[in-house]
Amino acid sequence: MNNCVIGVVFGKDKYKSFVPLYLYSINKAYPNTHFIIYHDCDVTNKYLKTIDEISNYKGGVEFRKIDFDKTELSRKALKNNLVKRALRWLILDDSLLEYDVVYVGDIDIFVCKETADMFYEHLRHCDFIGRSYSNIVRVITERKGVKHFCGNAIRFGARNALKNYIFPKKNWKALSGLHCFIPKEYIPIVLNSKKYIIDEINKAFEWKSDIWNPCIINDESILYEFIDNAGIGLDYIDPTKRGGVKLMENTNPESSYYRPHHGLHLHIFERAKPIDRELADSATYLAYFSYFEDLCKSNIELSEFIKTKNDWYCVKLLNNMCKYYRSEIISAK
Repeated sequence: MNNCVIGVVFGKDKYKSFVPLYLYSINKAYPNTHFIIYHDCDVTNKYLKTIDEISNYKGGVEFRKIDFDKTELSRKALKNNLVKRALRWLILDDSLLEYDVVYVGDIDIFVCKETADMFYEHLRHCDFIGRSYSNIVRVITERKGVKHFCGNAIRFGARNALKNYIFPKKNWKALSGLHCFIPKEYIPIVLNSKKYIIDEINKAFEWKSDIWNPCIINDESILYEFIDNAGIGLDYIDPTKRGGVKLMENTNPESSYYRPHHGLHLHIFERAKPIDRELADSATYLAYFSYFEDLCKSNIELSEFIKTKNDWYCVKLLNNMCKYYRSEIISAK
């Protein structure tokens, strides 16, 4: 199978530090995968590299700089990082048509080798739900209160925060950020929706959108509207039926609730104690960490990367993760 994985990084260096780790983890689990990393930095940036020899990446690695002028997004829209993150859904050029399957994941996930092939499983899910993509629908509820109002005021200005408080968007739908699709079937359909979604994003920052406003917009909601407007949307899934760890641990692709992480989401290890303790302590994550430990022992380049890049944000999270699991293992004994 001809696979492609897409990642997008921009802005602060701490997120760019995940690039070498992301490439390394997927290439170890799925060699021969082709990689495209979209970015906004200089090509000499120290993070736009691989941990091991580039020759080990048989499928090839491309670093493509984003030309924001060609996105047709307004300057106001591009000031919003969540809108920039949505570009991973919207940059759909013809070069992707040569692949059998394209996976767009989160750059801060350390992908682990699983019993079942990630790409084949998502194709099975596509077949089950009758769509050219694999994902799930969620409903996001707007939070209210002083804390949320103050946060919006800091990020978007007091006027926008007040308008959002008075005229809120109570609920809106989103897909997850882990998105897989069959390019030959998917791209020709969703491209018909691209102009509409770009216009709607730009209108949001003029308070003219029926969907969003400057305080209420995110990349996963943009993906939902992009696909729904193209006429291939999904029905809403009740999170009370299967959510959180149960959703992540469902390994059956012949299910509407299929959306595994396929690896360790390092974001939850930003602190000494995991942000999501239930997820970190799940059987699936414990198995992922065991795989990670074995990889460190058998691959000198990974262990050297961790030892020599202590000032990198991604390594800080790896160290937090290792300390947590190793202390938990010791205390369990």
